[in-house]
Amino acid sequence: MIISDYFTEYDENVATDLNVDPLGLQVIWSVYGQKIFKNRVSSISNDVRNYTINLFHHFIIKSLVENDSVLISKKLLNAFGGKKDSLAFKHACLVFFENLFVYSVIQHGDGLKAQASGVLGISKARRKWNEQNNNPKLVFSNKSLSHILVRQTLLGVSGRYKTPMIEMKFFDKNYVYSSPKLTGNWDGVNEFIISTPVLKILKQELERYILAILDINEKVPTVNFKSVPDSLKQAYVNAFSSPKVVGSYSRKFWLKNSELDKGAAGAFLTVLDEQLSSSNNERYSTRILFEKSKQKPLEANELIKITNIEKIEPFLADIDLMFSLILSQKAQTKTDVIAKWKTYNRDSQTLKTKAESIYLDKPLINILSGSGLKRLDKLLQLRNLDSLEAQLDHLIKYHEKIMEKRNQSSWLTTNNEGLLKIQVKQRTQPEIDAKPFNCWVNKYYVPQFYNLVSGFQGVEQ
Repeated sequence: MIISDYFTEYDENVATDLNVDPLGLQVIWSVYGQKIFKNRVSSISNDVRNYTINLFHHFIIKSLVENDSVLISKKLLNAFGGKKDSLAFKHACLVFFENLFVYSVIQHGDGLKAQASGVLGISKARRKWNEQNNNPKLVFSNKSLSHILVRQTLLGVSGRYKTPMIEMKFFDKNYVYSSPKLTGNWDGVNEFIISTPVLKILKQELERYILAILDINEKVPTVNFKSVPDSLKQAYVNAFSSPKVVGSYSRKFWLKNSELDKGAAGAFLTVLDEQLSSSNNERYSTRILFEKSKQKPLEANELIKITNIEKIEPFLADIDLMFSLILSQKAQTKTDVIAKWKTYNRDSQTLKTKAESIYLDKPLINILSGSGLKRLDKLLQLRNLDSLEAQLDHLIKYHEKIMEKRNQSSWLTTNNEGLLKIQVKQRTQPEIDAKPFNCWVNKYYVPQFYNLVSGFQGVEQ
């Protein structure tokens, strides 16, 4: 599999830094969360400024590709296989535009009161800026020599915000913009850009400049940043100065196209907007937000997206609690862990009963497939285990299998006497009051939705 063709929230076969998820539960809970947010919001795509930057850049590229009057110099066209509609050409445009933006923020951000935090790649761009005497080179190429970020087509704005745009059917994974299967409203995008003064100005400036770059008869056109017109740099900063500014002019557009104002996500949005208008600055917990959102008018198929999470999360949270207790001491016996478990008002029936309830709820389980379904099935085997020691053994073996699949070592060892020794940093044992019965621990993308909505609301983070 060529991973640069994809960038999704979670892929067990691609992810490497998984030390925060020793039980592999994310592949379970993320599915239920995305039923609410429809893959529009994730840990890597939750900023309205970056959403809009990505859309704007693709709009420009689509115009370049589909406009027959736009010509590319012979040598440059040959570098992209002789096709303007090639993925290589589109990648070169995306990286070039992203670099123009980040360097523009560095040069003009302070003067134009732009918010640099949240600009992807800005730390590495500053280093290049300083190393090249405030005049870095801009390279128009799909090769790594043009990148500020390592693997920028995957980890930059376009890569991180690729999945939501695919889900909204603006293009497919190969950045094809027009086909019968694609229903993204590009006419609406054009209207949005033309009717938004800062975007209209940026469009005019960027189109003028990129045509000059495409006219350079070189295989790898390279220019100094100082040669870029200041009017273009300032237009970039004015258009995308902060999530707050971008949210103020794009909220209506994004809610219409993402449909995050409908269904369960729309109920969340209503609750958060009401919270803002009430001057209540205290952020709701995930569980409270779910409870308040259930009280809004919802069709049955949307309400069930909320209630499904309310059913499964207390079970996953208790699984997490038991494993946290295992990790709360460098060396301890299973008896020690069991004694700790009981101090939280849990016993041998806690996981068994919850697993049985979920096991009997086939519509709830059938939402999952692949790795998520297999892992939940393994965890639900706890329903057949009567003793806490047997449940502990099952969870430890489950963890070992997860780590084995990742080609990583288990976080703990067990000797013949049943002594548990952990091989990672010891966790702090949770306060008992922090883990009431039926508590929650997973977030289901609620913090990320908060971040996106804060831009829509014009609220600084």
